[in-house]
Formats: sequence, structure tokens, C-alpha cells
Amino acid sequence: MGIAPIIVRGFWVVALLLALPKGYAGEPAPAAGQITSPPSRIVATVYGAAGEVAGSLSVLDTGSARWMIDCGAFAPEREVEKEKRPEPAAQQSTLLPVDGRSIAAVFITHAHTDHVGRLPLLVEGGFGGPLYLTDATAELLPLMLRMQVRYDEGRPRSWTWSKQAYERARTGQRPVTVHWHAGCPYRNAIAQKNLESARLSFNELAARFERQDQAAQVTPCRRCTDEEVASIVALCRRVGYGKPTEVAPGVSVTLRDAGHIPGSASVLFEVRVADKKRRVLFSGDVGNDLSPLFAGPQPAPDVDAVFIEATYGPTFRDPSVRDERAQFRRSVAEVVGGGGVAWIAVFALDRTQKILHELHLAQQEGMLSRRVPIYCTSSTALEITGIYRQHRHDAWFRDLPARDPSAWSPEGLRKSAGLPKNLPYPSLLLTTSGMLDNGWSRMLLSRLASEKSTTIFLVGYQDPASPGGMLMRAVGLLREGTRDQASSIRPAAVLPS
Repeated sequence: MGIAPIIVRGFWVVALLLALPKGYAGEPAPAAGQITSPPSRIVATVYGAAGEVAGSLSVLDTGSARWMIDCGAFAPEREVEKEKRPEPAAQQSTLLPVDGRSIAAVFITHAHTDHVGRLPLLVEGGFGGPLYLTDATAELLPLMLRMQVRYDEGRPRSWTWSKQAYERARTGQRPVTVHWHAGCPYRNAIAQKNLESARLSFNELAARFERQDQAAQVTPCRRCTDEEVASIVALCRRVGYGKPTEVAPGVSVTLRDAGHIPGSASVLFEVRVADKKRRVLFSGDVGNDLSPLFAGPQPAPDVDAVFIEATYGPTFRDPSVRDERAQFRRSVAEVVGGGGVAWIAVFALDRTQKILHELHLAQQEGMLSRRVPIYCTSSTALEITGIYRQHRHDAWFRDLPARDPSAWSPEGLRKSAGLPKNLPYPSLLLTTSGMLDNGWSRMLLSRLASEKSTTIFLVGYQDPASPGGMLMRAVGLLREGTRDQASSIRPAAVLPS
């Protein structure tokens, strides 16, 4: 989400928006528990999600140490943005504005990729301090990191592979598995005389293989993914909501419920400088109290300065959004009742689960047949749904979904990810990503979008330059610089976030 600074009391917090210093390294940071000097200043620098959505990364410098808030990846490149960006989005996601060794600790507001997607790059660059996060974020983070690490095709890595495996791949037997993590036993088992290596991005490596032999396919090693994710998760330190944690002399941090997704938090710093306590709040992504699943954000305390996400944070939601959720359920039921395909573009974390909950409600209300098959193409989304079910009694949710064992399990939901070869009619289809810009959503556009029996439901924020945003503009739902949305239209129906 984008960030806007609001200086609440003319206090000496410095906000440098869109700043990306070249070549800044900084001194290696002492471990968070070994900082002995008191704070001497408070300087906040916002490096990502400033003036754009995604890439969240801020640093608070207290003189005695530097503290990072989030380390997110940038969104995929849009054609209309190329002239505006200093570097392409894929390249920006492979860069860090600060040396990871200069950071004492990282505070994670929530598990969405635009807030955690560059953590692998940070750890690879030498960061070894603690990652502070809530219990729920700690449960969700490994799945989101696994998806990021495995499918991050732009980050340069030191790849190794077996010459013999490559020769087999040239005959089309099976793809050659490429390794990059030093802790992978399969990588370490390759004999030196049978070893080949190169340092480049996965996209560059795949293109190199294709140039050498078009039959040779390449796949990243799953064990390397697991090893890299485990090395990051090992740094995690769980912190409960509302419990101040002294991370250094004169610096205390409290995570407060932001009401966005399970575990989402605002980060409150209390810094004592020259015998005066100053309070700085980083909002993270902010939810609202109209959600059927979450109670909404905890009210912010009195602070000296707050950095608030500007995509939804300053927006007041009208209670009529509840009526639009009901209209969404009616629209889906109308499509499948007429024998069509209701195609709902979602994100793996939280948006999928909210939609499954709405489909469950539609079945309870008797408007949606329980016999209609529901397909979800994302295995990660289904795993996250399992975590929601597992923790429904752990105060993550409102009372009603917490008491309902089927809150995220509408009848007809297939237990394995993917699609049948011949999609039945009627049916419900949930695909990632939510903006139709990659994954199954992108692949199915040419196949399904032109069919009269298909209705596309866009159920979240649509970047104007994404395929979802362009589709909304084409049918008159989106104007540049706005978040105009509507409840039902063919070929697109839109549910407010």
C-alpha cells in the first residue's frame, strides 16, 4: 500500500519520500540485544510504497541503531509505468536501499508479499537480526515466503546443476532441477566434475537453456526453497498485540492490531531522546470495522507522528458496503443459476478466504446451489485457508466465523488445486492473481474472457494499468486516479475491498 506522512505535532521526524540512495552501506549493526548507547535522534525514511502501491520499506534511525519496518516486493511492471519508474519493478525488487548488515531488527506489519517479499534479499545480503511479528503473521509468513522465493524469477542467484541432468533434459525426459542454497543436500551431492554453475536470474537462466537447446526445461529446486525459507523463519520473534518490547536502551516497540488480515499490525515506536519520550506510529495496511471476519483496527494512541498507508488508510467506509456484499452473493448465484461460469480473481492470502466465506453464506441463505463445483487454482491459497480453519478459535476473527467450522468451506470446494481439462457448466472458479496480471488468472484470460457464459468478478483493488484495471476501464467502471467500483456487470463484477 502507498504511504503518506502525517506530522501530528511539529516534531523533528524527517520523512524522505521516494528516496533511494545509491551505494549507501552504513556500518554493520550490533545485535539488537548488544546496543548500549542511548538514542540521539529520530529520522524516518520511507523507501517504498511512497507515491505508488507495493514495495513497502521504511527505516527509523535512532542514532544508536537503525530499525526497518517491512521489506516488501514491488508489483509487476505495467506498460504505462515504465517511464515513471527509476528502474523496472522486477529490477527494483532485486535491490535494497540500505545494507542489510546496518539494520538491527525488522518489524513486519503483515504477511502480504508487498510487505515481506524482499526479506530473502535482505537475509542474503547479511541481515541476521530478529524479525518481530505477531503470532498470526508468523503462521502465514512461511507460505508467502515460499511462494515468493520459488517464483521470484528476477533475483540473481548462484545456480548449480548436474551436467547429467541437463543432458537428460535435452532429450525431453524431464526438466533439469537447478539449485542455489548452500544448505540443500541435493546440491551438495553433485560431484564436482559433474557440476555446472552460473549467477543470473531464473528468467535469464531459462532463456540461456532455451538458446542452447529448446527441449531443455528448467525448474527451481523445492528443497532449496524450503532451506531458504527456513533460514528466514529462524529469525522470527513472536510478539503479542499491545505488549511493549524493549529492543534497545531507550527504544520500545508495541504492535497494535491493524484489522487488515490475520496478524496485521501497526508499529508503535517509543523513543527516549534527551530525557523526552517521543512516539512514532507506522500504520501498516489498515482494515475497517465493516469486515465480516475482522473487528477492525485498534484506535491509534496519542503520538507525535504517524506514517499512514494512503491507499485505504484515510478512507471512510460507508456501511452500505454490507449491501454490496449481499449483491455480490446474488450476482454469483445468478451466474451459476443460469448455467454459466463465475470466475473470481483473487489473491492467495485473505481475499480467497473472504470469497470462500461469502460463498458459504450464499449457500446458507439458499441462493447458491451446494452442488455447483468450486475450483481454486492456488495450492497456497488452499493451505492458507487451512490455517484460517485451524486458528478460528485463536481470537483472529469475529465471533460468528470463529464459531462456524464451515466458515471457509463452502460445499463443492475441491480439495486439490487446479482445474479439470473440461470445465463443467455451471461452476465457480477462483484464480490468482486478483488483478489478472499473472498466474492462472493471466493464462485463462484468452480462454474464458470472451465466452458469453463467463462472468468475471474483480474483488479487490485494481491497478489502473493491470489487466483487471484495463478491463474495468473498458466497461466504464474505472477512471484514472479513482477507485470507482460497482457491484455487478458483465463481463466484470466488482466487490469493494
